[in-house]
Amino acid sequence: GDVISLLESFSTDCGKPSLHFFGHTHGYSRGQSRDHNHLWVNAATAGGAIDNWGEFPNQDYEEFSKSIDEYGFVVLNVDAGNNPKFVLRRISRGDQDVTIDNQEQDVITIWKNDTPPQPPTGIFPAGNGINPDCFVMQASAFNDGDDFHQATHWQVSLNCGDFFTPVFDSWKQHENLYDELDEQADDDLTNETGGGLQENTDYCWRVRYRDEHLQWSDWSTPVAFRTAGSGLSTNLLSNPGAESGTNSWSAVIGTIESLQNGECAGEAPNSGTHYFAVGGLCDGNETSYSEAEQIVNVGSFSSEIDAGTAIVDFGGYLSNYSGSDRPAMQLEFLNASATQLGVSGVLTTLNDAWTLLSDELSIPLGTRQIRVLLSGTRNAGTDNDSYFDDLFLRIGEGGSTDCSEIALPVEMLSFEISCGERFNSLCWEVSGEFDILLYELERSEDARSWDVIGSVAPTNDQTAIKSYSYRDFERSSGVRYYYRIKAKELDGGWEYSSIKSDNCEAVQPTVELYPNPVIGEQLYLKLDALSDATVSIQLVDILGQTIQDSQETLRAGQNSFEIKCDDLRPGIYELVLRSAFWQWSGKLIRQ
Repeated sequence: GDVISLLESFSTDCGKPSLHFFGHTHGYSRGQSRDHNHLWVNAATAGGAIDNWGEFPNQDYEEFSKSIDEYGFVVLNVDAGNNPKFVLRRISRGDQDVTIDNQEQDVITIWKNDTPPQPPTGIFPAGNGINPDCFVMQASAFNDGDDFHQATHWQVSLNCGDFFTPVFDSWKQHENLYDELDEQADDDLTNETGGGLQENTDYCWRVRYRDEHLQWSDWSTPVAFRTAGSGLSTNLLSNPGAESGTNSWSAVIGTIESLQNGECAGEAPNSGTHYFAVGGLCDGNETSYSEAEQIVNVGSFSSEIDAGTAIVDFGGYLSNYSGSDRPAMQLEFLNASATQLGVSGVLTTLNDAWTLLSDELSIPLGTRQIRVLLSGTRNAGTDNDSYFDDLFLRIGEGGSTDCSEIALPVEMLSFEISCGERFNSLCWEVSGEFDILLYELERSEDARSWDVIGSVAPTNDQTAIKSYSYRDFERSSGVRYYYRIKAKELDGGWEYSSIKSDNCEAVQPTVELYPNPVIGEQLYLKLDALSDATVSIQLVDILGQTIQDSQETLRAGQNSFEIKCDDLRPGIYELVLRSAFWQWSGKLIRQ
């Protein structure tokens, strides 16, 4: 690390590219410093056993573009003169299973005197009302002659004049060949997803582009924006940063510790005065594997959960001591009887610096508790250096963290949904309208999958406030819908409005189930319908499989039906009723 810092300083101070070769790991890796014209090259291996993927703990360092488990060698050609350059090529010999006869695996050309790309222009976010939980930063196209776009660097700060300590910092390269997959294959580097900002707060962001010869453009002109209120709840975890010792957390296997800076030869917290160590640093607490848990009651969100619209956003800062031991975080979704309904993916890292990890997913129907599980696995040494800090778990409805909400090419003054007996009315007002081809109306039942339901032609009157409306006759009473507006521009561009929900459940019929829980062989269903209709009645198990499916004719007024339950196993089920005009669902418990 000290050698790298010296070479980076040399390149910046002297205006000359540099590189360093290293080995030890038996495979090829090539990367580059973010802020300096300096290459990192692991030139191995010419002999001995290959360090194949999965044999040892791996880490995806952000500096590296390619990491390949193979035999081979590196050729470096240096050209002096008026326009000096060097060309680095990786020549592959294959691996222990497949021989390759000197095939070029990688090549990069670095010029001493290279014209940098044009500075990009920040497009979005801008203005007010930006979703603090999730937004997509958008910049202009890359412009550097025939050079390709190698990397993009994004920053968000609280101050347009100070980006020294950004609140969001992301560096993405055009390729990341890791574990035999290019994890950057579909990224055009002109947009980036951000989030995790404070509500109702002023921010500023900027972006810069890098070309294939590692020359950075100047930073874009900073763009100011202000966040709106969050669509997520407050943090539902108690003692998320170990500031109250280990209160609210229980060791399931091994130990959990709340440590101060340097205590038991540990690390500094990510924030505050304490952090968690799951596995043990202090004498007598060390284990090879430990687990700790916190059970979070989410019963107050039962309506959203059982309607299938609830999402959970979770994560925190994870770290270890020297890149060996593995901290991990995972969620388990439990019903009221503590039966597991599902699990999340695992958040984990081998980084020895605090790393923010997070994920968002739908909450399974019937969830009443969420088990937050922290684990620490020791891979080296005597201590279990698996660290956690600033953990969070927040719940919102589908669409609350939708990242497609970017600024319209007009000012959206209002966008409202109103419910009618036969249709929903979508009404919006705009100003500054210019070069709009049409407004497309999109609808969704989960705020994730969208269908186009119609369009409205604009007047493109830039000087006046214009009002538009659209009637959705196809909606079903009782089904909650989400709507958004897609403004299509004449030049082929398009952008979305915010997402609105209709909240029209009140026009569905009154439904009663009894007895619930079901004890005997029959369940009675009573409906107070508004009009004649044909209704399908489905009984669905916890895995989403349909157990029973039938159709009945409803008459306006009160209707009663019997549902046989003699073959129904004990457990939780969902009863779903559908007509051409409405949908209803409710939980059913079989004892």
